Amino acid sequence: MMSLVRATALFAIIMLGACTFHQAGDDLYQQLGEKEGISHVVDNLIVLIAEDDELKSRFVDVDIPLFRKHLIQQLCQVANGPCEYSGGNMTDVHRGLAITDAEFNQLVTHLRLAMSQQNIPYTAQNHLLSKLAPMHSEVTYQ
Repeated sequence: MMSLVRATALFAIIMLGACTFHQAGDDLYQQLGEKEGISHVVDNLIVLIAEDDELKSRFVDVDIPLFRKHLIQQLCQVANGPCEYSGGNMTDVHRGLAITDAEFNQLVTHLRLAMSQQNIPYTAQNHLLSKLAPMHSEVTYQ
């Protein structure tokens, strides 16, 4: 009888842990503040880029309203939100720009600051960045 009680207790602990893990992974969109929160993050990011003497020259010929729209869609989709990204694939969009690792990393630093300005938890920030990280090779040195 004691074995059954221990087995049931162990099963309950495992299931609660699994539910917590599952929930933490599935609520990224909510942790980012859904579409409104993501929009604020992107707006903050655009301001940070505009204030960065090194990066802002990369955006001189960029259609900022279109960039904003596509980035909101992309972050929303990556976070498992209800958005659909309508922009081009990362390799094609960045082809010929020869974006360096330093520039990529600076943009990531600004994105992290933009998220912090919206009081997004660091765990959610890290989760989003881990989903974006595979795009590094599609963005840099194209």
